[in-house]
Amino acid sequence: MKKEIIVLFFAILFCNGNVYSIDRSHAFEINQKLGMGINLGGCFEADVIGSWGVEPKPEYFKDMKAKGFSNVRLPIKWSVHIMKESPYTIDKVFMDTIRWAVNTALANGLIPVINIHNFDELVYKNPNDYKGQYLSIWDQIAREFQSYSDSLIFELLNEPHDNMTPDIWNQFVADGLSKIRETNPDRIVMITSADWGGTTVLDKLILPDDPNIILTTHCYDPLQFTHQGASWAGLSGKTGIPWTGTESEVKVLKDFLSIFKQYSIQHNVPIYVGEFGVYEKADEASRIRWTNCLCSLIREYNFSGAYWEYCASFGIYNPARKCYHTGILKALLPNKNFDKYQDCSK
Repeated sequence: MKKEIIVLFFAILFCNGNVYSIDRSHAFEINQKLGMGINLGGCFEADVIGSWGVEPKPEYFKDMKAKGFSNVRLPIKWSVHIMKESPYTIDKVFMDTIRWAVNTALANGLIPVINIHNFDELVYKNPNDYKGQYLSIWDQIAREFQSYSDSLIFELLNEPHDNMTPDIWNQFVADGLSKIRETNPDRIVMITSADWGGTTVLDKLILPDDPNIILTTHCYDPLQFTHQGASWAGLSGKTGIPWTGTESEVKVLKDFLSIFKQYSIQHNVPIYVGEFGVYEKADEASRIRWTNCLCSLIREYNFSGAYWEYCASFGIYNPARKCYHTGILKALLPNKNFDKYQDCSK
């Protein structure tokens, strides 16, 4: 009778979506090593590298490590660097550039995360019309980096949304992961949910039965604050919105991340907050308070993360003035001392 009760107990756990039968201890270990990182935004996700004002400079990677970051996320727009017809071969010069970035990150002791970013046709048109390109891109990336250590991480797609519905995305997740596993059977792969990777359809995500995955999300709540003054977000005329850390303001962030904490517990999967940050049009004190609050929660929940981003409009570094937003740096890395660096706000 006792044995039957134990069997029934585990059957109930499985039916409720708890997948503790999968040993994800390695994924949790890697997630701890990821710690706090930063995005090299505005560089490789542009149609032309450098056209958005961020060049891939080796000293940037060295500086990220010197400041105390553990990982660097590299958003990459592959779709403009492939042949238009099958087999959709990636331009060799571009692939060589990405390999250089990965190697430079690794040489500086950073864990690189590479993804498919800004594949606009995939989400705004019929995703299945571009599935061949999506799978070919991952096949080529996976083969290119198959000999690399587990300190390199793949991320299937940045912020699936619009026509990339939850049902379609679940199939892309399964097929994309399967393609990667042909040459990278044990590499950590990051997966997100549809509808921009937030909470709205997280319950519709079919998490693969795979031990080496990490769930990733982005946090920019509330958007009216974090993106104030941003024309691409439809907020160009709305600025002067403070974030003071009131109980209700903090609750917004807690409510968001707590959903992922519960998901992490239920599904035995680690969480990486791959983007979060505040646009430069917000006042500096509010940017610092918001970042400090979110990072405190990320640490409390044992998540990893990557701030958006290094040296553009959300950045911690201003390359023209050679100064840092030291208050934001302290929020991201509270155990580090940044007093010797020139503060951009002064």
